[in-house]
Amino acid sequence: MEAYLDFLFDNPFLSILLVIAIILILVVELKRFNQGFKEISPQEAVYIINNEDAFLLDVREDTELHQGIIPNSKHIAASIFNKRFSELNISKDIPVITYCKTGARAPSICNFLKKRDFQNVYNIKGGISAWVEDSLPVSKI
Repeated sequence: MEAYLDFLFDNPFLSILLVIAIILILVVELKRFNQGFKEISPQEAVYIINNEDAFLLDVREDTELHQGIIPNSKHIAASIFNKRFSELNISKDIPVITYCKTGARAPSICNFLKKRDFQNVYNIKGGISAWVEDSLPVSKI
């Protein structure tokens, strides 16, 4: 143990970098823990769709739909989601799985749904890109 302390005191720059790295890891993990929804893989999404009758919500913009959509999903663009939220008309108890192109925009929609008391909200990690990469089915528009 004394050797570790000697190293830390002999190398203040590396010690500071270590502390910063630990703090950044903790911040990211705490944010992920407190986000209120779960990030899931495409395979986990398939399981939830098949076993829990989940509602799929595509929040990509209209110009991004050329990749196709996941079968049986409802498309409402993230940019106008607030205006069209009432179109969902679904129970707050059923699982809602959101996705966008890469998984970057859908978390804001997940937070929006959690604030409106939806119980089981999920986001597909990697979005439709991860879904297609895993060779899962898409419907062309």
